[in-house]
Amino acid sequence: MPLRDLVIVQNRIRLSSEGVTHDPEGEAVAIVDVVSVAEWQADEIDEACASYWEDGWIGWRLSNVRPLYSSGRVPARLRIYSVDLPE
Repeated sequence: MPLRDLVIVQNRIRLSSEGVTHDPEGEAVAIVDVVSVAEWQADEIDEACASYWEDGWIGWRLSNVRPLYSSGRVPARLRIYSVDLPE
């Protein structure tokens, strides 16, 4: 850590290792720096702007968030992977 210049790709369908593992209609929405990674705690739900909490999920603390504005699609996948951003 830190992990710099990570692209956040928003997916339209829920991805899981037991089901759908990629979404070809993803959209790159931001470039961020990851400051730390830790098990997500139930008392962090408000800070995460989340609607619910699940045990075993991982929380990422982000900094230097830079929005991306593009109409091109970027496949969404599980884990960290390389992407080619549309112009």
